[in-house]
Amino acid sequence: MKDPRPVVRTLVEYGLLEYIPEIDRYQIHPLLSKAAQTLLEDSQTPTEIQYSDTEAAIKSYFLQEKHPLYEAKILFVGQGSVGKTSLVRRLTLNEFDLNETKTEGISIDHIQVSNQSEIENQQSKIRLNIWDFGGQEIMHATHQFFLTKRSLYLLVLDSRLTQEENRVEYWLKIIQSFGGESPVLIVGNKIDQHPLDIDRTGLQKKYPNIVGILETSAATGAGIEELKAAITEQVNSLPHVRDLLPETWFTVKTKLEELGKQSNFITHDKYLELCAENEVSDETSQRTLIGFLHDLGVVLHFQDDPRLEALGILNPQWVTNGVYKILNSHTLFQNKGVLTLAMLNTILNIDGYPRGKRLFIVDMMKKFELCYDIEPDKTFLVPDLLPKEEPTELKFNGIPAFEYAYPVLPSSVITRLIVRMNQHIDGDCVWRTGVVLIIGDNTALVKADIEDRKITIAIDGLEHTRRDALSAIRYQLDEIHGSIKGLNPEKRVPIPEAPNAEPVEYEYLLMLERAGDETCRVKDGNRLVTVNVRQVLSAIEHETERKERGMTNIHIGNITIGENAKVGDIILASEIQESVRKAESSNIPPELMETLKLLGEAVDIMNKVLPKEQAKETTEDFGKLVDEATKPTPNRKWYSVSVEGLIKAAENVEKVGVPVINLSRKVLSLLTGDAIK
Repeated sequence: MKDPRPVVRTLVEYGLLEYIPEIDRYQIHPLLSKAAQTLLEDSQTPTEIQYSDTEAAIKSYFLQEKHPLYEAKILFVGQGSVGKTSLVRRLTLNEFDLNETKTEGISIDHIQVSNQSEIENQQSKIRLNIWDFGGQEIMHATHQFFLTKRSLYLLVLDSRLTQEENRVEYWLKIIQSFGGESPVLIVGNKIDQHPLDIDRTGLQKKYPNIVGILETSAATGAGIEELKAAITEQVNSLPHVRDLLPETWFTVKTKLEELGKQSNFITHDKYLELCAENEVSDETSQRTLIGFLHDLGVVLHFQDDPRLEALGILNPQWVTNGVYKILNSHTLFQNKGVLTLAMLNTILNIDGYPRGKRLFIVDMMKKFELCYDIEPDKTFLVPDLLPKEEPTELKFNGIPAFEYAYPVLPSSVITRLIVRMNQHIDGDCVWRTGVVLIIGDNTALVKADIEDRKITIAIDGLEHTRRDALSAIRYQLDEIHGSIKGLNPEKRVPIPEAPNAEPVEYEYLLMLERAGDETCRVKDGNRLVTVNVRQVLSAIEHETERKERGMTNIHIGNITIGENAKVGDIILASEIQESVRKAESSNIPPELMETLKLLGEAVDIMNKVLPKEQAKETTEDFGKLVDEATKPTPNRKWYSVSVEGLIKAAENVEKVGVPVINLSRKVLSLLTGDAIK
């Protein structure tokens, strides 16, 4: 996290202290910098403003009348038919419908819960925007676009089913990926028929964002009052729910909601115009506000995704209903996912979707990577509605080339790959979990096994161009993986001369190469097969490319990654190098300085095997750690957060992450011990 003192500095430099109430003035007074930092962290100022170093945003925020937000989003997720909608009905209306129909998409409702603030003038109710997600498999591909941070999640289970049948860990990992640190309540429903039987302790240890496990029956009402109390408690604990927002932000929010009812979507330029009209003129405030509204479920705007940002500001109900009407169309299913313009006009021949707006929904589905053009603006294919069966006439003689093993495999990974590589599809050789691609002079078979949580790639054709075909597929898959935070599949390499052997971990082969080991042995049935390490790796990536990616050898402390280089021999990424230089030029104890330098090099090596977004985060964490460690009085809260972020990232990459974990812990020990008080 950034040092919040730019806020203090700006307020002082621009003479704004006189505008701050006395209690706030103590909070941000520059002569009380330590107190200011502590109090500002705990204040009701939105995080984005706290850590902004933009003069306009800080001035705009502190000069305005402000009110608490008192609004949050709660998401009901889980498998189909577990009783999510029945629970929402029981919570909102205290009713139960034995003939409740399945939710075809997302149902959005609203309730209010009590505000447990101890501050006398903050006693109004908190509004909850309830998103009830249909659990059918076809809808899982879209969840990544609607699961948000700064929310409360209710993972609803059918108590009659096992933990595996409820796919508990699948849902928890999906929430982790897209919901960030949002709290999760696990709710075992239908306890009138069977008690909930899951590994409560094991799950809570593995997923610390689980804040409660409850049992209910929507049918009888059992456990509903306890569930209401738990929801109220968790909503009141959400860090943003009492954020003080300027009056002008509320004005823009209200006008956006009104516009959404009239036109369902507006351009981003129209949003900026609306902000300007209502004196929300600086970019930080505009982005913070629309980010808030997206996370609250008031609007949809994907400002963190360049592919989707151009869609503008959308009415969530209009978007989700339109997309799910198409995905749930029986006609489209019977047509094996091929959507014609005539079919589209029939499916969306309902209120709110005039003929001129229907292709917009399809364009949005293309950007969501849910479909692609067969014939532009006339015929489209939705891979999630393709037949599940592999074509019986498929004949493929290629050799296994690469494999990804996932902690959890969202079905959207393979369908998004199909969309991205649709120009390479070999005729009709495509089905819901697989595709045959023609890339240059090679043919590739890519298949997903959702139950075994792996994707395999086999290549046929000219041997000297197989690597290029594999590289094209791996590039697209790695890009998809990078968009799903925390997915981090393990990369594995099948050994052609050992067809019965388990694929070897790609990172292990790279480590052998760095260490100078030319061969390794694998068990193939009853025999041991000697594998040429460099030959296997060169079938995947050229040796010069491996070197260019920085896979050089290095000793870090007592931990060895390869053997040909000493500390300092590698070229660090510029941001890490800048942080290392800051440590070197600071007045900190020599042992701490040397440990930070070693940690910088370890982080740089680890970043080579992390997805781009995660590598960026670890670089930022290291920079913030150095910033805090080099201050006269380091703040434990700040440097602990950075260390925790580095260790969390390192735990996902096993051996390459070990030096980062050990060195991060050593830095933490030096900062909390006698080296620095």
